[in-house]
Parts: sequence; structure tokens; C-alpha cells
Amino acid sequence: MAHVPDTPETRESVTGMADPPQTALRRAVTLRAVAVAAILAPLNSYWIHQMVEVQFVGNPTVVSLYFNVLFILCGLLLWNAVAGRVAPRLAFAPGELLTIYLILSVTSSCSGYDFIHWMVPNTAGVHYRATPENRWHDIFFEYLSQSLTMGDPASLKMLYEGGTSFYATPAAWQPWIRPLSWWIPIMTLVLIAPSGLAVLLRRRWIEVEKLTFPIIQLPFELTRERGPFLRDRTLWIAFGVVAAINLLNGLHVLNPAVPPLPLHHPSLPLGSPRSWVITGATDPPWNAAAPVGLSYYPAGVGFGLLLPTELIASCWVFYLFFRGQLVAAQWLGLRSIPDFPFQDEQSYGGYIGIILFALWASRGYVRDAVRRLMRPDEDLDAREPIPYRAAAVLLAGGLLALVLITIYQGMGPWQAVVHWLGYYLVVLIVGRMRAEMGLFTHELYGMGPTIRMGRLLGRDVVGARSLTVATTFHGLSRGFRSIVFPHQIEGLKLAERARLEARPLFLTMLIAAVLGVILAWAMYLPVVYHYGAGTARMGQYSDWYTTEAYGELASWLENPRGVAWNRLTTIGLSAGLYVAGMFLKTNVGWWPIHPLGFALSTTYAMQFYWFPLFVAWALKWLVTRYAGHRGSRQLVALAFGLILGDCLSAGAWTLYGALTHRAVYTVLV
Repeated sequence: MAHVPDTPETRESVTGMADPPQTALRRAVTLRAVAVAAILAPLNSYWIHQMVEVQFVGNPTVVSLYFNVLFILCGLLLWNAVAGRVAPRLAFAPGELLTIYLILSVTSSCSGYDFIHWMVPNTAGVHYRATPENRWHDIFFEYLSQSLTMGDPASLKMLYEGGTSFYATPAAWQPWIRPLSWWIPIMTLVLIAPSGLAVLLRRRWIEVEKLTFPIIQLPFELTRERGPFLRDRTLWIAFGVVAAINLLNGLHVLNPAVPPLPLHHPSLPLGSPRSWVITGATDPPWNAAAPVGLSYYPAGVGFGLLLPTELIASCWVFYLFFRGQLVAAQWLGLRSIPDFPFQDEQSYGGYIGIILFALWASRGYVRDAVRRLMRPDEDLDAREPIPYRAAAVLLAGGLLALVLITIYQGMGPWQAVVHWLGYYLVVLIVGRMRAEMGLFTHELYGMGPTIRMGRLLGRDVVGARSLTVATTFHGLSRGFRSIVFPHQIEGLKLAERARLEARPLFLTMLIAAVLGVILAWAMYLPVVYHYGAGTARMGQYSDWYTTEAYGELASWLENPRGVAWNRLTTIGLSAGLYVAGMFLKTNVGWWPIHPLGFALSTTYAMQFYWFPLFVAWALKWLVTRYAGHRGSRQLVALAFGLILGDCLSAGAWTLYGALTHRAVYTVLV
């Protein structure tokens, strides 16, 4: 596909995100916008906990564009439509809508699956699930931090059996005072320290490279005054079809007499991610490719249509490539080697390559940034959300504080530095991927510092105490889906696009992160104590949450293997292959595959979304080839309609389930 220059005209014709007129910056953070967000945030947090842990009908924070926040944003737009006719002064301005959207995105991250939902099992479950059979008391309890865990027997019993009113029962909440006095500051530092990085990278990513930030295209269009896409017939046709299908399938769940039109897991017409599509796949070596299935997520197709064609192709091509690797390893008899062919390490090497290539490409900008830190420029600092030096202090100070806290809890000094540098490296990778490519999901399971230190270096290098402390932090770095940094940098991009005052918006996101952590604990603990973490209603994952982290820790400590040179070599080779692929991609115009797919395609989520991406690639390739810019514009409208249809349906059904406590249809995985 020919390169399209990044100009206001091409952005308008292809994405609809034309640059607004160069007028004075508009105020976005108003008292009523913050007040509305403050009212909605606790309700939104409770809704997330209900759908993720109680109802098991949706997991909004595993997708880059949170469908719960998009649902609320559309509700506010409906309010605007009514207020505009009755009392125009009550309607929200576009900047106010974006402020509410960003506050709810940040607080949703705090209440999300890969953040708060793993913290209670990590901090309390380790005591409750320790048994004579697993021998955790003998293996690592002597190294376990008592200030970061909650082991009170009476409170644990209420936590896992349920039926307890948390705030009305002092025996339930008092044992949490000590661990929360540590975890709330730690989690706050984890979220706000990267915001300094967002400021330091803002000019490079937004003004110099002009990254497109595809994830924010739809929220921008929804809040844009007289946005052209909202009047596009293609959008509303796609939305109507998807919403009608989801309504039909939802009614089928409530009343089986209603005939469904199955789209995806767990009821697929051609199979599911756990069933075979390849003939004969139940026989070796083909069974090593499991799972290979077909899912039909309209939102997955929509998100794919917003990505560059070569990236869409690389995702599904490399997914099948990695499935083929497993078949080849089985055929050659190499599957007896633990974890061979080390696909997690291949992905990790690819992610390292992303940063290495980005650093090389921006080496001049890095030198300029260092000069600005040494000799501040007041005129340039005035254009930033906060001055460069303040951003650097926020980043470095937060990192230093986390290192010192971790050392105090028992981790060795170099281990603490490696742990948190590894954490923020992955945070940076996620932010870069979303800004450049707009990935709709970025599950990086196994890429966090706890897993990397345990699998690559092991007990003999890291030490038993340091590995135990690192495992206590596993809940913060398990999957890197519920992190705030991408929303912070995307908020700065929205401020630039909508011509909003960036500084108050940035500071508001910082405050939202701090309050979001407190809100997440305040809303989640009562839910767990009410339903019971060990009951059938809420216990679907409680054992898994705890044993995933501490079970692997026990294995590391009982079976030390030394430095895993085979895994380290795989990481190094994969990083080199990614960098080589990027040089090939940037210097050979006809090269059809983006190497980013190499890093992404081993994730759990890809088994659900590889086929929607294939459909998106086929549609985009055909339309781009034969219909030009007009066709590309229609594809964007189609993408918006597919995403809205799935996201609003997911919001409606999960909200209905939370309010009625009934089992409802799962629209998005």
C-alpha cells in the first residue's frame, strides 16, 4: 500500500480526525465535569467488579477502549441531545465530555482486572491457600512480608465464606489497615510515576512523529461538534446490525426459546478457541497447535480496520506462524524441553526490539531532552503539561521511592532496581504500541519483572527472599492491560486534537489516579466480603489467582535451575530479528509484514481475535486497492459502527446483569 502523507487533508479523508482550527485553547476541566465524574466513578467501579468477578459476563479493561467508559460517554451524549433542546446550558461541552471520559478511563484502570482484582488473592490468598500439601509454609513463608499481606484468621474466614458487611464489621476491615497503608502508596506511585514519562515523550510522539493514536479516534469523533462520522449511514447500519445480533443472543440467554445467532466463544458455528478447525488436529503432531479456532467479534474487526494493513496482516500471519512452531517442535520431538520453543521469550525479545528501535530513531530527541533538563527553556516548558524538570523528578522520584520501599520489604538493592526498571520498560512498550498502532488489546502475560526474574535468573541469582517479595508484587505486573500510562499520553493527544488546555487536564488525570486507587480498594473489598472469594458465586478464579503466582514461586525455590541461557539467547535473537525487521520495513517499501506482529501474536487474546483481524485485513486490502480514499473513509465509518455496536451492547447487557443479578450474554471476552 502506498504511503499516505500525514497532512490535515489526508487525516480528514481517511480518519476524520482533521486538525481543528488554530484558535485559543479551550477549557476542559470544569467543576461540573469533575463533579459528574466523581459521582460516576464509584458506580463505575462497582459495575466493573460485578461484571468481572460476580457475573463473569465481561472484562472491559482487557480491551484498550474500555466499553464501560464508552457506554457512559454515549449516555452523556444522549443527555446532551435532550438538554440541547430543553436547556442548552445544561449540555456538556466537548472538552468536558473528554475530561469525564479520561477520568473514568483512569479510575477504571485502577479497578481493572490486571490491577486490583489480583491484589486481594495475592495479599490474603497466600495465607488462606497455604496447606500442608503445597508446603508453602516451609518453602517461602519465612521470606513473606507481613506488612504487605493480610493473614488474620477471622478476617480471612469472612473473606472467603462471604456474607459479611465489610464496613459494619471491624473484625473484617481492621486487619487490612496495615497492608493498605503500604499498598495504597505503592500502587499510587506505580501509576503516577510514568506520567512524567508521558510529558517527556509528548513532543516526540505527538508533534514530531505525529503518531495517530487510533484508540482515541472514536471518543474524539463522538465528542466532536458536528462530527461527520456521526452522520454517516455506514456507521449506523453497522451499529444496527451488530446491536440487533447482540440483542437476539442476549434474549436467548434469558429465554432459550429465542433462537440465537452465535458469533463467538463459547457457541460458535464452526468451532471455538478450544475446538479444532484443522482436520485431523486431534492427532499428533497437529494437536500441539491448540488452540486454533474461529471467533467472530465485530468489535475485533472494527479495531482491526483502524490499524495499518501491514500490522493487521502481521498479527494473524504470526499467530499461525507460532502455532506452526508448536507443531514443528512436536514433530521433531523437542516438546520434552520445558516451554520449548520459548514463545514468551520470543515475544519479550520482540518487545525489547520495539524500544531499541524507537530509541535509535529518536536519539536526537533524547539528546535535546537532556539539554532541556540541564538548561530549562521557559517558553518551551510553558507548552508542556508540567515543566520538563518536574516531569523528570516525578518519574525518577517515583521510581526511587518504589525501589526504596521494595528494599525495605526485603528485596536486594540490585534486584529492586531491576524489578522496577523492568516494570516501567513494559509500561513504555505498551504506551508506544497503543500510540503508534492502536492495539485493541495488549495482554503481556509473562513479560512482567517477577516472571522474567524467576524464569531467566532463578533462585541462585536473584535469591529466595527477593523472589518472594517480587511475587508479592505479581498482581501489579501480571498482564499490563489495566495500566494508566497509555490513557495519560492519549489524554495529552486528545488535548492537542481538541485544542484543550493540557495542564489542568494532565493534573486532573494525576489526581484521578490517586483517588482511583483508594476507590478501587474501597469498592472491591465490600464486594468480595459480601459474595465470598471462595464461594461458587465468586470463586471461579480465587484459587487460580493465588496459585498462579505463589505456585510458580514454590517451583522456583524448590527446583532451582540457574541462569536460563537458552531463554536469554532466545530473547536476544528475537530482539535482533525485530530490529532487522523494522529496518527492512522502513527501507523496503513493498514489504508487506510489520514485525510488531511477531511480538504480539503469542498472547492469550490473539486466539480470540486472529480471525477478526484476518477479516479486517481482507476487507481493508480490497477496499484500499480498489476504492481509494473514499472507500477508506467508509471503512473507518464501518469500524466505528462495529465497535459501537459491540461496546454499547456489552455495556447494556452487563449493566442489566449487575442490576438484576441475572446471567446475561457475554458480548466481549
